[in-house]
Amino acid sequence: MLQTTLINTTFTQSFLVNKCFLIFILLHITSSQTLIYSAFTTTTLSDFDNWNFLNISPTSIITQCDSEQIIGGYQRFAHQQAATKLLQLPPHYRMKISLTLYIIDTWDNGEFFKVFVDQLLVYNVEYTRFMGTQQVCGQGHFDSIHQISMELNHTGLTAFIYLTSNLNEDFLDESWGFKNFRLLLFLCPPECLACSSLDRDVDCITWTLVHSSYTELIFANFITDGWTIINGDQNKQQCMTIPTICGKGVCGQNTQLILNLQDLPAHSEMKVKLKYLRIGSWGWEDMFNTTVGGNVIWNSSLTSLPNYLYGICDLTSQDVFINIDMTFPHYAIDSTVIILNKLNGPFSDESFGARDIQILIKRTTICGDKVVDLQEECDDGNSFPFDGCFGCMFSCVDGCSVCQDMICLGCLQGWTYLEYEFRCEKQVNQEFSCNNYSIQCIDHCLQFNSGISQVCEDNYQLENNYCLQVDKMNLCQAQCQICIDNICYKCYPGQILILGNCQDICGDQISPYTLEECVCDLNCEECINNICYSCKSNLKLLDNECIGTCGDLVVQESEDCDDGNDIEFDGCFYCRYSCPIGCINCEKGKCLDLCLPGFYFMNKVCSPICGDSIIAGNEQCEDNNTQEYDGCYLCKFSCPLNCYECIDGTCFNCNIGFQLIENQCSNVCGDGLLSVEEQCDDGNQDSGDGCTKTCQVEIDWICDQGKYCTFVKYPQLMCGFIEQKNQYQYVRIKFSQGVQLLSDIVFQDAIELSIIDLNETDYNITIIEVQSAQYQVILDVEYILQIEIFTNQLQYPILTVKLNEQLYNDNLAPLVNTVDYFQLKQPNYITGQQVKIAQTVQLVSKVSFLSIYALSIILIILGNALSFWGILDALQQQSYLKFINVLYPQTLIIYFQSTEMISMQSLLDSFTNLSQKASLLSFPYIESYEKFLFYQVNANIAEGFRAEILVFLALLCLYISSLFLERVISILEMSPLLQRFPNFIRFLQSHQRKLNKKIKKFDRSLIQSTLLACSWDLIFMAMLEISSNHDFSYYRSYVRLAITFIILIIIFNLILQQMSAVINWKKQNLDQYWFQKQPFFLLIKKILIVSVLVFYQREQILQTLLMTLINGTYLIYVINMKTEKVFEIKIKNIIMEASLTLFTASTIVNWDILQRYFGYNFIIIIGWIQMFLLVGVLISYMFFELYDFIKLIKNKITKMIEKRNRKVKSNEEKQLQNQGNQLQKEIIQPQKTIFARVEFVYQIQIKN
Repeated sequence: MLQTTLINTTFTQSFLVNKCFLIFILLHITSSQTLIYSAFTTTTLSDFDNWNFLNISPTSIITQCDSEQIIGGYQRFAHQQAATKLLQLPPHYRMKISLTLYIIDTWDNGEFFKVFVDQLLVYNVEYTRFMGTQQVCGQGHFDSIHQISMELNHTGLTAFIYLTSNLNEDFLDESWGFKNFRLLLFLCPPECLACSSLDRDVDCITWTLVHSSYTELIFANFITDGWTIINGDQNKQQCMTIPTICGKGVCGQNTQLILNLQDLPAHSEMKVKLKYLRIGSWGWEDMFNTTVGGNVIWNSSLTSLPNYLYGICDLTSQDVFINIDMTFPHYAIDSTVIILNKLNGPFSDESFGARDIQILIKRTTICGDKVVDLQEECDDGNSFPFDGCFGCMFSCVDGCSVCQDMICLGCLQGWTYLEYEFRCEKQVNQEFSCNNYSIQCIDHCLQFNSGISQVCEDNYQLENNYCLQVDKMNLCQAQCQICIDNICYKCYPGQILILGNCQDICGDQISPYTLEECVCDLNCEECINNICYSCKSNLKLLDNECIGTCGDLVVQESEDCDDGNDIEFDGCFYCRYSCPIGCINCEKGKCLDLCLPGFYFMNKVCSPICGDSIIAGNEQCEDNNTQEYDGCYLCKFSCPLNCYECIDGTCFNCNIGFQLIENQCSNVCGDGLLSVEEQCDDGNQDSGDGCTKTCQVEIDWICDQGKYCTFVKYPQLMCGFIEQKNQYQYVRIKFSQGVQLLSDIVFQDAIELSIIDLNETDYNITIIEVQSAQYQVILDVEYILQIEIFTNQLQYPILTVKLNEQLYNDNLAPLVNTVDYFQLKQPNYITGQQVKIAQTVQLVSKVSFLSIYALSIILIILGNALSFWGILDALQQQSYLKFINVLYPQTLIIYFQSTEMISMQSLLDSFTNLSQKASLLSFPYIESYEKFLFYQVNANIAEGFRAEILVFLALLCLYISSLFLERVISILEMSPLLQRFPNFIRFLQSHQRKLNKKIKKFDRSLIQSTLLACSWDLIFMAMLEISSNHDFSYYRSYVRLAITFIILIIIFNLILQQMSAVINWKKQNLDQYWFQKQPFFLLIKKILIVSVLVFYQREQILQTLLMTLINGTYLIYVINMKTEKVFEIKIKNIIMEASLTLFTASTIVNWDILQRYFGYNFIIIIGWIQMFLLVGVLISYMFFELYDFIKLIKNKITKMIEKRNRKVKSNEEKQLQNQGNQLQKEIIQPQKTIFARVEFVYQIQIKN
């Protein structure tokens, strides 16, 4: 049992938690805004997105305003011109619209910008030229930019947006434009077709669509089936470009739209929605009617709605779209809907159209119809308990203690849980048998017959064939027939089960439990002999009846309603239904149709409409306008402004300084008395003296005590762009004069910064103080803004700088503007994933550089030093591409960090690293300009020349050391002490010969190769030094210039040496000549490239074009150069020059002038292509070096093998020669013996 309780508790807690969570989610969903439509949000506009424009050609609607393209603008939107758009919307209950409004040129007082949504005027704001802060795109007057937004309740299927103004001059004098249009909706909960702001899904999901017609936006797709039109044209019509049924001149007086609805599901309410187009000169007597099933549910004069729109169907008509939403009680399954009117004029004068017709019903929940509605958990079509579903709610089966969704999870005591069948089985006593049969008794049964319990043990009582313990029995009322766990599931006949209790059914002629049927009130708690003596709680006894207390918010039997108040005409008065004010026919406090004169039936309520010239209801007056302080405002009496005494809106006396003119208190400008509405009053009505004829202080004037005016130039807030560096943009805030604070605050906290159309999480702005504003101290105040934008949503964001604290100059003149707008550059932002890819490519390039250097050093050791200089000279060109003065995307900037390894200067600096260790070799920093300043290049030539000096000193030391070593070896060879070691002498002689060869090769050609390899940095430093500023009062400037001219002389000497053989080119083969003079042409190219980089740094277009031309020309030269011996070098040069040409040519997408034509994502894609192009060159060079390395190793091994073979062959020849000599000796020796013997015999003979 404890386990069962725990399971129940856990399940209940889990259910409550889940329910709360779902309610939170639903509230979040229903209260959030969703962007449904946006238009004209980019800097460059390509089309007008199917908007319609009145009195203006759409081909010229897009204009340039400063750096932005907008809709309308200068000399476009003016008198009687408008922009319109029809949008189809999902189910919603509220709408929000925002846009950027451009007010251009001389708007006068009383000129308003207006926004209509269907029949509602949702924005009506006055703008004047005095609101402008700067010229944006007009004709020299102050223009202004405003970010406006508006919210309204709206439930229509479509929304007709109408932007216009009441300008009274043509576009040459005043105009307007807009962009960044956005429409957001407060959507209904999911699956709801209609809702209000307070609805949850359980409240509105019961609305079911039973009919929909005329909802298409495209005329060709507009279907006219469904409704029957009497006395009108059945064909579809077109108003502007909007398709409708009926329309101008084809439907009007006596026209009826009829729809028959049949076999509707059970429901309690019906909703009819449509968009009605009122066309022509409707009068007050002209009415719109709707009947459903013969009952009038809507009867209204639409002329009470705003009549400002014009030119919807054509330029001369007065039209308005009206959203109509009718909700009313309805139960019939068959019904006829009729839309009709009470027009009295011809079609040409008064007509109408319709579209977006929807009919919805609110379904009711019926338990037992075998349809599971939203409020039901189940519906099995019966009222049997213990079958898993009872009262359309899940219930446990017989014997089950814990269940969920009709699945049993645990059993009561005395029951066995069948795990695989999810049900409980009653336990039966196995020991007791009755009548010698195998039928077993149940627990606590004493007498058992044929499966039926007859007698139970003590303290047990027989209940429904079960023996139940008396003190644990279910204590239900006697009228309950089936009772389990103190809960009644079924009552005896004559009773009805209500909330778990059985109550008498009055009038059924059955009275088993009372002496007399319905003797006392059902709410009577104590009834004796037909007399009630006490009532239930919240009721009082009156005349033998239990009557509820009116106003306790509890509706008792004797009450119709109880709204807790005694307010008349609110639908419930003294707990009885009452008609709302103005209603003639109502039911249960809700008005059905007819209203008193001056009232109009809208949304089931008779409401007066202020402005219809009829005083009705709680209206005190009607002047048919919405002007304040004219005696009647919002149909209530109001005193005119500055009125001292008035009765019923009529003024009798004005405040001091004002005079009564036509019931208005007007200030007397020029009387020398300063009133509240006056900024100044100098005793005259002459403008130009600091105080205008309307007693307003003129710009650039200050007036002491409102009388004595002096001309003082007002300070002005100015924002200026400094630079864009990587992802950061820098903007300067300064003022045209020295300014001060008149309050002791931290002025930086009063600077409010924002970027239009971006959330605060999409950017970060850091304020850097250069000179802060001080209290009562005149200073040249300046701040620098560091702006980082984390999105590319806007191509050219607009920065808003707003000062919440005024600043003053030394004459206490305030700022002429405290708000300024500044257009930023295209954000240079990439995602984190793009950063990781760029860093990976950067790593690949670094590995390629190091591999190339390692292979080249090995080649130097193996005797191929020229290969290293050639590769280094070729790859250095990549490191100078970063100095092209365009804004690269972040991906390329990350990659260019790795190209510093290519530069000869960086390479030498990495070896020397003496700038911070040796003060002798440290030089002052001289600031560069443009892209050189971005990379913090030191314009001091001495700083860059030190590494080259160390290189040449190292070469000189190496040369001197070689000579010295050669001399030492010569001395050692002649040493008498070493003459006894001939092998060592031969070793020294061998290395001496090699050293002599190296010394002979160390001539000016090696120096020339070194100079050519360093020529990129030498030429760059010399050109940068020439273009930098010099202070000739300091001796270092002369030293720097001397070094510069020495470098230039050396470079031009190299050129002259290459040109010395030009005159002999006719004597050579032309192809051979072109190949031999390649260093000459390469040097010329270096000079041209560096000169363009340095001297055209501020001309990015010319700089890029010239570099592309130079690289392209040199590429053509390399391609046409014919040589067979060094084909590999040619291929390398073609790869390098082709990549450089393509790179410089593709940088045109980074030109400032073309930024607006290319999206940032496209620029990033081009950046990826450029990056992989450069990395591809490095990888190809690495493979070439690897090939040369393998080839050289192979040659070395071949030579070693050949040398070894020659040595073996030589040894074999020597061995054969020695064997021949030995054989010859062996042949000669016998001959010598014979000769000796002969000679001996001969001597003996002689002696004898």
